[in-house]
Amino acid sequence: MAGNIYPKRGNSNKKTLLIIGAGEEQKLAVKTAKEIGLFVVVSDINPNAPAIELANDYIQASTYDPKETLKAALKFSRSRKIDGVMTVGVDAPQTVSLVAQKLGLNAHSMITAKLATNKLLMKEAFKREGVNIPWFSKVDNLKHLKSIVSKKGRRLVLKPQDSRGGRGVLQLDKVPSLEWAYEIARNYSPSQQVMIEEFLPGPQISTESFIYQGKIYTPGFIDRNYELLRKFSPYFIENGGEQPTKLSPNIVTKVNFLLEKAAKAMKIKEGVMKGDIVVHKQEPAVIEVAARLSGGYMATKQIPIATNVDLVKAVIKSALNIPINPSELLPKFQKGVAIRYWFPKSGSIVKVTGVDKLKNYPWIKYYYLKAKLGDSLERPTDLTKRIGFVICEGKNRQQAVERTRKIINLVKIKTL
Repeated sequence: MAGNIYPKRGNSNKKTLLIIGAGEEQKLAVKTAKEIGLFVVVSDINPNAPAIELANDYIQASTYDPKETLKAALKFSRSRKIDGVMTVGVDAPQTVSLVAQKLGLNAHSMITAKLATNKLLMKEAFKREGVNIPWFSKVDNLKHLKSIVSKKGRRLVLKPQDSRGGRGVLQLDKVPSLEWAYEIARNYSPSQQVMIEEFLPGPQISTESFIYQGKIYTPGFIDRNYELLRKFSPYFIENGGEQPTKLSPNIVTKVNFLLEKAAKAMKIKEGVMKGDIVVHKQEPAVIEVAARLSGGYMATKQIPIATNVDLVKAVIKSALNIPINPSELLPKFQKGVAIRYWFPKSGSIVKVTGVDKLKNYPWIKYYYLKAKLGDSLERPTDLTKRIGFVICEGKNRQQAVERTRKIINLVKIKTL
């Protein structure tokens, strides 16, 4: 049920920022907003969400229900004006855009938000604008899927049109049967809609860009790590990433040009855009983009550590119509930074060791581990099933990678 739970606290003269979502990663956005002098309100369906206690106020509403959140925000705004709305690490651009539209705030348009949350509509927009993408098609039913496979082969990717966090995305040449794959992908789609696209082998990159005054800035450029792809097949599950990128300056330039075209196709005039890019035969192609700050502590930790660019602060300023100095969006340096995940064997956790030793390593910049004795772990089917991660810096990329591996191996999580 939508509504306020906590009484309003803090200076009534401060500008008010509404952050959609109140999970672990939103805690860092709340801290940033409060550091620059804002009154911060968070919205979440869970009254025990961890960011609530850090915020000045709380609205109870489902993050992924735009109408419910809007109703709660309108009720809240009758007693305190909301000056800006944003999110980080939550795939809820339609929620942000609807609230912004109705309250006259600055955010991505509803058109952009809808394109960002429907992969088929997104790919169709890219195709119209000449953005390089893998071949793709809507899948009408199982019979249609079998017809496509008979013509194209199985080197394809099947995915829900509108899921989040990589849920239901499958390597079609690794599945036990097309019937099984179709049901898995469809069940992960809220609209029960499925699409298919060509699998393009090659290095993959996560990008984080900010479009401002007609120019695109991309301080986030992280090489994704898929060393466990075979282990988790037919599911696509990465095992972190690292920076600076190994790609040549020529390829980086091509990626930046591609991102400019993608932003135009998505009708993004100002704000953040997260990109998933693959480089196939020396040519980058867009897998998909998101109209929000990324999760996985990429925007909140990895990019600031590696480049000293604070995209969370940039998005907050944009939400409040505060001018941004373009120099804030340019990397000040390029440190080695890497992230790796804990993926223990499935079963019940019976022993966890090594966590107490992590305080001895100053180059650990951040870690999170939710392994408790008795917790039951299933075989991962998407990235959201990881139980923790560690982010390390190094004098270069390789040292950062080696340090993350050291820590992942140091903490032992035994299951039975």
